[in-house]
Amino acid sequence: SNGVPNGVPEMFRLRSCVRRKTDSIDKRFCFDIEVVERHGVITLQALSEANRRLWMEAMDGKEPTGFSFVRNCIELVEMRGLNTLGLYRTGGVNSKVQRLMTSVFASTSASDARLDADAWDNKTVTSGLKNYFRCLAEPVLTYRLHKEFIKAAKYDDQKHRVRAIHALVHKLPEKNRTMLDLLTNHLLKVSAHCSQNLMTVSNLGMIFGPTLMRSQEETVAAMMNIKFQNIVVEIIIENHDKVHTFPAYLVLPWQPLSRCSSSCFVCVPGYLSEDKNSVKALSSPRLWTFVLPEGMRIHFVVPFFGSIKCFDPFGLSRREAKALYSCEAEHSHELSFPQGALFSNVHPSVEPGWLQATYQGRTGLIPENYIAYT
Repeated sequence: SNGVPNGVPEMFRLRSCVRRKTDSIDKRFCFDIEVVERHGVITLQALSEANRRLWMEAMDGKEPTGFSFVRNCIELVEMRGLNTLGLYRTGGVNSKVQRLMTSVFASTSASDARLDADAWDNKTVTSGLKNYFRCLAEPVLTYRLHKEFIKAAKYDDQKHRVRAIHALVHKLPEKNRTMLDLLTNHLLKVSAHCSQNLMTVSNLGMIFGPTLMRSQEETVAAMMNIKFQNIVVEIIIENHDKVHTFPAYLVLPWQPLSRCSSSCFVCVPGYLSEDKNSVKALSSPRLWTFVLPEGMRIHFVVPFFGSIKCFDPFGLSRREAKALYSCEAEHSHELSFPQGALFSNVHPSVEPGWLQATYQGRTGLIPENYIAYT
């Protein structure tokens, strides 16, 4: 409804509702609606992202298509060749970029519509692709994992840095990982032509660091961490095949568990099992294999001679922890707790970014970044 001078609300019949993709700093949380009684699009602004989600749900709102747009941009750029000097560094004309975004994400556009190669030049397409990622409500490398990615990028040892970032990528939601895979595979191809386009992995990291990863709050500390955002993206591009092909736990250091109920099988994070038949010894006493529930077989070499011990690749045996902050549960399977709360039986859950723990006799999920192990 819309207020009018006589105080009688004006009523509309809703035709469509779409989350607005081209958010700017001063016009965040917007969504576009179309109504029967008026022509054109009406843009409304919610109070917050959570508030916008409620409006979208209430009006059966739709998310603008993303994967097809990104794929179409990548296909067009790769079809034209990757030798263009300054590819992704040189920006397009802003009015053309906005016209591209509007044409793709308008409510009347087909979700799988292909880009017209004759209508859009390379600079407009590459700028549109960057604009899409920049305007996501939450970056591909999520707010929840932001501090952990920054911490990983600050490790002195490069191998440790890569391992930590590799593990964090596998904690992202599946759609985020798929999108990251799609984009960074393309950027790795771009960097392979750096002798012609001058777009090295480092240069691409500088361009896409703030685009794929940003702090939820614009603070001085966040500005100081921009270079580490660039490092994170640079590492993900350079190690694309490794990061997106192998499970993260294969590259993490092995750590023996302090308490183990068996001495002849391997504990797998998320798939802890007492079934000794799930692990079979091969010809070498140091070469073992374990079978994940999906049927995938993983082989590894135990990093010491002697008797086989029970290992946890993440070092995440069930432990005790203390709450750094208070938390109010939003769902029945989560725990509410005050700052300083003591948890027992803390171990990984199937939800990325959440741990399973027990507090005051009740077991549920707690945010991983709210606790410190004791």
